[in-house]
Amino acid sequence: GRERKPITVLFADIVNSTAMAERMDPEDWAATMNGAFDLMAQAVQRYEGTVAQFLGDGILAFFGAPVAHEDDPQRAVWAALHMLEATAKFGSGPADTGEPGLRIRIGINTGPVILGRVGNLESGTYSAMGDTLNTAARVQTVAAPSSVAVTEYTHRLVATTFESEDLGEITVKGKAAPVHCYRITGPRTADQSMDSAGLLDSPIIGRESQLDRLRQLTSALEKGRGGAVFVVGEPGIGKSRLIREVKSSVSSADPGLLWLEGRALSYGSSVPYGLVVQIVRSMFGTGLATDPEEAAVVVARGLEELIGSDDAPGAYPYIAHLLSIPVADGALPEGIAPEALQQGYVDSLTLLLSAAADRRPVVILCEDLHWADASSTALLSKLLPVARRARVLFLASTRREPRSAGWRLLAEARDIFGEALTKLNLDPFSPTKSTALCEQLLGKPMPPGLSDLVFDVTEGNPLFIEEVLRSFVDSGASAEPDWSALSTGALLEGSPSLHSLMLSSIDRLPEQARRVLRVASVIGREFSMDLLVKVVEEIDEPLDVSRELSSLEASGVAGVSEVHPELQYSFRHALLQEAAYGSLLKSERKKLHAAVGTALEKVYPQRTDELAGLLARHFGEAGEDERTLAYSAVAADAAFTRYASAEAATHYA
Repeated sequence: GRERKPITVLFADIVNSTAMAERMDPEDWAATMNGAFDLMAQAVQRYEGTVAQFLGDGILAFFGAPVAHEDDPQRAVWAALHMLEATAKFGSGPADTGEPGLRIRIGINTGPVILGRVGNLESGTYSAMGDTLNTAARVQTVAAPSSVAVTEYTHRLVATTFESEDLGEITVKGKAAPVHCYRITGPRTADQSMDSAGLLDSPIIGRESQLDRLRQLTSALEKGRGGAVFVVGEPGIGKSRLIREVKSSVSSADPGLLWLEGRALSYGSSVPYGLVVQIVRSMFGTGLATDPEEAAVVVARGLEELIGSDDAPGAYPYIAHLLSIPVADGALPEGIAPEALQQGYVDSLTLLLSAAADRRPVVILCEDLHWADASSTALLSKLLPVARRARVLFLASTRREPRSAGWRLLAEARDIFGEALTKLNLDPFSPTKSTALCEQLLGKPMPPGLSDLVFDVTEGNPLFIEEVLRSFVDSGASAEPDWSALSTGALLEGSPSLHSLMLSSIDRLPEQARRVLRVASVIGREFSMDLLVKVVEEIDEPLDVSRELSSLEASGVAGVSEVHPELQYSFRHALLQEAAYGSLLKSERKKLHAAVGTALEKVYPQRTDELAGLLARHFGEAGEDERTLAYSAVAADAAFTRYASAEAATHYA
């Protein structure tokens, strides 16, 4: 079926392709184009985007369709930068022609589209429709050769990750108003990177006890006590903020502490040893940009300094191999088995960490462990025992995702450390803490009514609070006296990164479970199993509701809220329900609202008067005027007899 959702669209086009084709033999040109297409497609696939179409001399790619990720705009820009790098090295003809490498221009835009099959059901292709695509295509035409241009909307979403140059308002063909564009100049370095929460310079709120516990654990390292601590919580709850705060305060108090850091990436779960490689590189001060020959010298020297000239030659080949540094022939046993290679990694890293901890206390920081690759978690589980006998503290942040490899590491750490394992659960803020955070962000007292609305919408999640406030400020709504007029759906639309976060949770579900969730979203934040079953019968879809609800429970998207007098489920967050509902096409919503209204009549036939207001809303959304009018009259009369004048007036109107 079709759906409505925000995605990031990438158009890439080869510069002067017509002129190049005229100068080249048709076979050479075809080979060149196919090679270029392969490189561009590989860049898209590397960041889990979808190549929607190969055009005459370029490609169209989607990030966020069919599966959404919470960082799709960033993925699109990373893919674009890799495209430029790969195609620049790719010759446009045989070496003896002296032709320069291919040059491409790329345009990127983010916005809502309608996704689904275009054309008839048999021959139609999966694609997107909407002005978001047209704008991306136009922006690509104004991008300079060998550059990436993004719209202002996309720029706002990626500004914390990438450096850019403001191109100003540009008039593009087919658009009445000029389009504000930016040229991406490259990724920000770690010290340039802006914190997404925007709170680094302000006092931490609501996490004082967890912060004290982390400081105690790092202080214990000086006394020779290592350990493991996992900071656990939902997206946006403040895990990274807490860790940054403890790192800042502890490093100031004890500059001798060695921090080895790695962050698992949302698109890195298929990169073998990706997380461990980051941690080891941070020990030697090398990175992706370090020349392999230079890295070889740095690692060899560092190993000799740490573990001594006797042990360094035996450990070097394994550490170098792990870091993709070329190893001399014969340095590793010929035809070494994978198990033996991994054991070599473990032995070498154990030796290295123990030696480092003899000199100074060590903290191994693993952020976003829920995205870690399976190879890294397997290797880390074998390194954890080092923290029992040396001055090493293993510190990880993770979401509560039982199916992830990172979550399995938590279970293994419990076996290794027992009661010595520390697990810090971060819960949502209370209304009081929520208000304090809002006032800190706004820099002024909250307007009347806003505190309650923000808490109702965000349910105390710090990131959600910030996103909602940002959407208020960006839209100029902060001057609006009637906060009750703002809907959750409007707030979600105004917070694109928050919207993407919600959609990514939904899109990870199996197709049938996703469909059940969307049907349930029309019922509301809470829904009974009996009613959902009846709605599915009304729309005549072959869905096993009981089985799919179990899948939703396992994923944490929804769960049982009541058992008696009937089995009742609830979306984990109001914004999840809004995101699921918002992905339905308007025509689909009308059909489902009608089905929900009819199902309510059938499941609760004795309570239609009591449910008249709800029935009027569903039939109103379905466009069924007669039934809407009938139930509105009943609801109005019922409200009037209870002296609920405002509600009665609404229904009468």
